[in-house]
Amino acid sequence: AYMTGANIITRMTGFLYRIFISRFIGAEGLGLFALVMPVYSVCCAVVASGIPVAAMKKIPEAETASLKKSVTRSALFLVLDVSLVLFCLLLFFARPLSRFLGDERTYPSLIILSFAVLITGFENVYKSSFYSDRCVKIPAVTEISEQLLRTLSVVLLLVFFSKGDITLSAAVLTFGIFIGELLSLFMLTGAYKKHTAGIKAGHIGPVRSSIFNIALPVTLSKTAESILSSSSNILIPFLLTKNGLTRDEATGVLGVISGMIMPLLYMPCVFTNAVTVNLVPFISENLKKNNRGAVIRKCEKVLLITSLCVFPCTFAMVVFRNFFACVLFSDSRVALFLPIMASGGLAATFRHILNSVMNASGREKKASLYAFSSNIAELLLTVSLTPFLGVFGYIAAYALSNIVFLIPSFITAADGVGLSLPSAFRSSSPAVPALLSFAAGRFLYLSIIPSLGITLSSAISFFSALILYSFAVYFLYLKKKIIFFSKIT
Repeated sequence: AYMTGANIITRMTGFLYRIFISRFIGAEGLGLFALVMPVYSVCCAVVASGIPVAAMKKIPEAETASLKKSVTRSALFLVLDVSLVLFCLLLFFARPLSRFLGDERTYPSLIILSFAVLITGFENVYKSSFYSDRCVKIPAVTEISEQLLRTLSVVLLLVFFSKGDITLSAAVLTFGIFIGELLSLFMLTGAYKKHTAGIKAGHIGPVRSSIFNIALPVTLSKTAESILSSSSNILIPFLLTKNGLTRDEATGVLGVISGMIMPLLYMPCVFTNAVTVNLVPFISENLKKNNRGAVIRKCEKVLLITSLCVFPCTFAMVVFRNFFACVLFSDSRVALFLPIMASGGLAATFRHILNSVMNASGREKKASLYAFSSNIAELLLTVSLTPFLGVFGYIAAYALSNIVFLIPSFITAADGVGLSLPSAFRSSSPAVPALLSFAAGRFLYLSIIPSLGITLSSAISFFSALILYSFAVYFLYLKKKIIFFSKIT
């Protein structure tokens, strides 16, 4: 609940922030920033994926507070080694890297990004430590503070200093990442020292070795996954120019996808992010105790509640796509691209949950294989389809790769915790009331839009659909005590 509340605040703040910057710097500015983000994504995969996951898995298994602190310290030392290497590489190769990205205007952003990469791994290790100890208030407050500082600093810098310069605007957005990460690091470091005051860490040698062994395959797979997905972002402008667009137009299309549509698709992560960081230590701890029944019950509830949240969000995005395009972002391309991408986003959300289950239940290699294969498929489809279908080639590649690899992820995750496939698939039953409710909302919207306008008709139709869906959820699930009122072990 704390984490979901924090995620709602940060996501809503971030969403409003995205609306502001999309209007202030335009699609081309967002596209220039999007060219830099693959570099950050790859660096984060190297330094902040495998090591925090390994820490989150090992801390619940530690039997004493001293051993838990040893795990955290070992993870921090590993992060330090990797971060310093990445920092030096980014500083040294910033200029040739900007040329590789296809736009030398990314050079100032890459310099700023190197400092963000230097500190981001420490933040993730501290958060993993707190999550593993079931202490979620501190990370929740930190995330809110980080997002608010980032938003405030970027807005002020853009308004007073950017002067319409796209290169400077992209650098300001990157600086927002750095300043947010810096605040988060200071807050988490101070909180962790206070949280573990008086506890002495043991010898970290053996612990460091075990963390490294767990972290290495996850880091390699996440890095490969990030490189492949980043390749699509870097290739999109190049491929679109082959389809007849100018370089600036192609960069603008990338800005629409990454800066306007993707934040919409990430909205359901308000809930799923909170679930996954609590689910991993729970599954690891209970599987070690051979308490498989508790794990199965927890996974059933998590999948069902995820469905209750994700399906209405997806259908709302599709039904009211014109509102997002015309009122919020002032770009008609959002309505054009959103329906196809929403289907891929729905599958990606469930894959996020299922990957956490696989990682916690000892199926890390299969989770990595699916992620790698999915990104290979997306890249190949993007390269094959985009020259002929334009941007719809990339959109189709994104949707298909996520939908196809959802099925093996479902099967492997269910097998890892002993969950029956019929029970797992029943978790998607909220799709039916969500579809019917928002279909009714769409019908109402089309009926009243001529007289009330797009904004008011969208608001009335949305809340009508939401009320219908809430009644359906109450009578089908809550009244039967399926979720919240049954005993949670």
